Amino acid sequence: MAEGSLLVGMDIMDLTSLFGNAIDNAIEHVQKIEDKDKRLITLKLTSKGKMAVLRVDNYCIDELDMVGDLPRTSKRDKENHGYGLKSIQYIAKKYNGNTTINLEDNWFTLSVVFPIIK
Repeated sequence: MAEGSLLVGMDIMDLTSLFGNAIDNAIEHVQKIEDKDKRLITLKLTSKGKMAVLRVDNYCIDELDMVGDLPRTSKRDKENHGYGLKSIQYIAKKYNGNTTINLEDNWFTLSVVFPIIK
């Protein structure tokens, strides 16, 4: 579910990177889950007051290994990976917003909140 009008005024490359990285990360994780019924992803883009809220949830079987406020990449080649969430964080800050990451009851949640651009 996405209220696309909330994104008017954002650079197309930022939108591509924001959604592409968020969805790619979620898909990559759920593909590792053997039980196909648990391969679940939700994406919502809504507004709360004057803020746009992007939330991507996916079922998660791993524990988070955090480095600062971001999880460490699960890929073997750590030098050339792990930039997706950093990119999302950068985009959020560029538009005066922020990101939060949470893992609770096997649900990984990425939230990106930023002011609605008029």
